[in-house]
Amino acid sequence: SSTESGYNPSALTDGQMPDTMDPGQTWASQAIPSTQPFVVYEFGSAQVVGAVKLWMPTVNGLTQRFKVQYFDGAAFQDLAHADVSGATPDTTGWYVQTAHAIVFDCFGVNTQKVRFLQDAGGGPVADPDRAALNEMEAFALTGGTSPSLAYSPCGLLLSESTGPSC
Repeated sequence: SSTESGYNPSALTDGQMPDTMDPGQTWASQAIPSTQPFVVYEFGSAQVVGAVKLWMPTVNGLTQRFKVQYFDGAAFQDLAHADVSGATPDTTGWYVQTAHAIVFDCFGVNTQKVRFLQDAGGGPVADPDRAALNEMEAFALTGGTSPSLAYSPCGLLLSESTGPSC
């Protein structure tokens, strides 16, 4: 997806989750009507992903229509059967942001890519054609309190921590 000048994609993996729209701490797409802005994490090889965490700014309002999807080898698919906090589903298959931190958890997909996708015009009411994220992390599927691995968009291991129990 396009990136707004000054809003570097490296902000997505800097480990900082401020609730801000400040350049350097936020990735933001260009505001282009009738497009679906997105961010794709590519792992390089197949991983069993069990959680995706997003930190989305709330300073311009809450994002009205977004999804987290995985690549099945042919196309991106919506996550099914994920436990979601920080967002609620609408009646059309999209999610509505309810908090700064959003977690899609307790699913298991074998994939090389995951993506955040915002529907056309689905951003905050004050800026509906722009998508923005403060941070995005993908974690390996874990059971109990096994270590979780966080990956960057290019597939590099970012951190290892104890994951949620599913």
